[in-house]
Parts: sequence; C-alpha cells; structure tokens
Amino acid sequence: MNFNVQISGASTEIQIGESGIVYFAGKEEHKRAYEDIISLEKLSGDGKTCRLHYIQDHPFPNHKLTKEYLDITSEDNVLRDFQETLSKKISAVTKRPRKLSVFVNPIGGKGKGKQICDKEVVPVLQLAGIQTDVVVSQRAYHFKEITENYDFNSVDGLIIMGGDGTYSEIINVLMRKRQHEAGVDFNSSSSLLKTMDFPIGVIPTGSACGLARLAHGVIDVMTSVLHIIRGRTDHYNIVGGFNNNKLIGYGIICFGYVMYADLMYDTDVNYRWMKTFRYIYVPFMHVFIKPFREVEVEITYEYLENKESGDTTEEEKANLQVTKTKRITNVVGVTDDLDFEDRPYDKQPAKKDQFIMLDYTVCGRWAMAKHFANLYQLTEEHLDSVKHFVNFNRIKSVRLRATENNDPSQREMNLRFNLDGESHQLETPDVYIKLFPRCLTLYTSYKGSRRWR
Repeated sequence: MNFNVQISGASTEIQIGESGIVYFAGKEEHKRAYEDIISLEKLSGDGKTCRLHYIQDHPFPNHKLTKEYLDITSEDNVLRDFQETLSKKISAVTKRPRKLSVFVNPIGGKGKGKQICDKEVVPVLQLAGIQTDVVVSQRAYHFKEITENYDFNSVDGLIIMGGDGTYSEIINVLMRKRQHEAGVDFNSSSSLLKTMDFPIGVIPTGSACGLARLAHGVIDVMTSVLHIIRGRTDHYNIVGGFNNNKLIGYGIICFGYVMYADLMYDTDVNYRWMKTFRYIYVPFMHVFIKPFREVEVEITYEYLENKESGDTTEEEKANLQVTKTKRITNVVGVTDDLDFEDRPYDKQPAKKDQFIMLDYTVCGRWAMAKHFANLYQLTEEHLDSVKHFVNFNRIKSVRLRATENNDPSQREMNLRFNLDGESHQLETPDVYIKLFPRCLTLYTSYKGSRRWR
C-alpha cells in the first residue's frame, strides 16, 4: 500500500511493506522497520501535517539509539489512513509492550531518577502508546516490599530506574518468586532454575549501571528507553551464591571475596559517614594504605571443557574440576562470558555458558593499582602481563573455602562475601558460586560486544 505525501516540501510516496516503510527524502531512499517507528503524531489543527517519530541506530563504537523525527504533509484523509495502517502494522509485527510498571529509585546516582522518569522516560513511552504505572521507593530496601506485593499480572513488563543495587534488589525478589511458584528449591545449588520470562527493562540512573551497559552496550537513558520500545528481549546469566546449603542471593553483575568484600564492607558500613567521598577514599586506602590481607583458601574450579594445565591430573580433567590450595588477596567474578576490548567483535571467543573469575596472589601496591586501572578495559594483553599474580578463568562454578591455616583474629572478615555490591555475612567461610545461564529476560535489541566498562 502506498501513500502520496510531501516530505520537506517535495512530493514522494511512502510504501507500506511487510517489515517496514520505505520513502524518499530528496534522492535518498530511507527504510524504517516497524519496531523503529515510535508514533505518528498530528501537529496542525487542520490535520494536514504529522510528525513521524522514529528510532535511529548509531552502530559501533557509539551503540546509542536516538529519537528522531520527520514531518509529513498531505490531505487529512490520507494521513488518517496512513496512521491507521501504520498502527495496525506496528501492533501485528512488533512485540511492543502495551503497559509497563516503572520502579524508580529517586536517590540513586545524582538523585535525579524521578525527574528523569517524568521528563524523559514516561513521555517517550506514552508517545509510543505504552501505558505506565510509576512506583517510587520511599526508603532503603523499600523495593523488596513493593516487589513482593505488586501485581505483575497487570503489566507486560517492568522497567527499573536506578543502578545495579536497585536492579539486584528487585530481581532477587522476582527470581525467588518465580522459583517458588514453579516448586523449585532455590536453596539447593543442584536445582534447575526456571527462567524468569517476565521481561525487565533497565534504565541507568544509579551510581553503577553495569547491567545496563551489558544489555545495551552503553550507559544512556534514551538508548535504554528505545530498546524497551522496540520490544525485543534477550536472556542473560545470573550466578547463585550458596553457603551451608542455603541461597545467599543471586548476582546479576559481579561477586567478590577478600579485598573486594572488605572494600565494599568498609564502603557500606565503616565509612558511610564520608558520604560520596568514601567511593574515592576506601579504594585508595585498600590499595595504598592497608596491608593486603592474605587468606589461604581451597578453590575448586569447575569448567565446561578440559582445562589444559601441566599440574592438572587426569582424574581432574575427566571430572572437569581443578582443586588448588593457595593464599589469595582478592577474588572478583562477573556473571557473563565477557568480550576482550583488544579483539574485533568478529574475532571474539564464542559465547558459552560460563562466567569470568579472577583470583589474586600477593603483589606490590603499584602493580595492583596499575592492574585495576587497566582492568577498566578487559584485554588479553593486560591479562598476559599480570599472570604472576592474577589467575584468570572461565568457569561454570567455583567453591571458595578458607582453610584452618588462617589467622583466627580474621575469622569474622573471612565470612564476608559480596554480591553486586551488597555485603553478606557467611555462616561458615565456605561459599559456592554457580552459573545459571540465560535465566533473566531483559528488554534489548543490542547484539554487540558484551563488556563491563
């Protein structure tokens, strides 16, 4: 079906195809997929001018999506028919949600979550014909209570506005609810978790927004909103942390032990009075002032495939497990099989159901500081340069058990474990972290590299 219109004063035709529209602006042909068309908005009172709002994709290295528009002029009946036909196509071809709940953390990051929601997020969603139910948290951990009692059957999906802490708080409740409804014992690490098919959109308004970067390739509010409007979804990994046959929690971004757990504990508890300055002081203190704390641990790595190593026994290779006892200063893990910054996208290792973990032996302060600065971009070259104190693994599970050969005065510190920036106190210094692949459904159409920076 074709519609005769004017664009920028020039007469042209808009063709309605199976997957999108085609039109000429000047001599240049343009194609817009239906999922990229936000709306057709009437501008003039006589009905002869409409504004076509659409999504513009900016590929690597930008990865941003922007909201653009095109003004179209024609007779009232032509534009009315065009609008009706376009709306039917968008409904039939796309998976655009009709109603979404929007959970807003108003104090995360720069404290502008509610303002961004009202001025940038909700207006664009409404422009796309998506209804919203906005819920704003009133206090710390309020979303745990809200999520437990909210009727999610009344909406097509959920938008979370905040940072990784807010995402984690809400997703942990939803994951537990999903397993409980399915009769799955989530306290058993051997249970097969049910995928949380209920789609979630993450909009970055917090201090740390790693999940938004992972899902969208960039930390940008409008890009996240436009991914949600497109309606496409993808599945993402989580890890479960277990202690004494009980679930500690699910990690959507990262976990840590020893230095990382100590650092986050100090940030959350001991130096909270410093307010935002603690985010600078505490890491500096742990790297340059406090002595590195060493803990002897028994580490059992479980691999998807044989780990080639000179000191790995045939029995360990057959079981795809390697157990070592070593003295470590730090453990950092992420929930995904991330890409390297120094490899082109088409040269990255194939994605597998595994996650990345780094464990550290003692090293000099400047070496550690330089490593953390370089770790902002995960490269093979850098990891090769720090092999003498950083052990890099791609695994599907790991067990960390502090041995008896440790300073008794540090026992309480050895019970610290961190998931997504949330400090947890273990009952015993023995934690098991296991990957649950593709259990989380997020709104995204991003297909580029998965990186943590």
